[in-house]
Amino acid sequence: MTQLFTKDGSVPAPLPSRIRLSDGRTRTNPASFTPEEIADAGFSQANPKPEAASDQDVTWGGADWVLRDKTPEELAQKAAEEAAARMLTGKAECRRRIFAVVDEMAQINLAAAAGAGLLSEAQRAAYISGLAWIQQMRGTWPGLIDAGADLSDDANWPAVPDGAAALVAAF
Repeated sequence: MTQLFTKDGSVPAPLPSRIRLSDGRTRTNPASFTPEEIADAGFSQANPKPEAASDQDVTWGGADWVLRDKTPEELAQKAAEEAAARMLTGKAECRRRIFAVVDEMAQINLAAAAGAGLLSEAQRAAYISGLAWIQQMRGTWPGLIDAGADLSDDANWPAVPDGAAALVAAF
């Protein structure tokens, strides 16, 4: 672990590569600094930074580390940020899974073909079931996040309907 030093109450950091002694001379090889030179330059070794629990913060108090409990507001803010991050992760995984089956260009082409009446009855049925699957996917991810489920487990997601992947391959 790197030794940390403080000078005049500054936040602890490794020694700089150059220190100025009280008589004006400088030293530039940290590996050769003696404890006396370090003290003469005004640096003192800081205590190791303590580990904080998830409901605590560690700050420098000018002379030593200060460990304090987070306020209920800070804990609520952290929980909200973590929940928002999980939601973004779930939404991104849903999008990735949908695009793995039917990318954006295929969706545009299929919508155009369906709108123009160019799909056969079988293709139209596969298209409609594919649209329903996309809606199921979009409805599934929030529940997976709430349950803390494994987003990488295919079993947690709706299955791609029969015929949808084959239809996409044609577009």
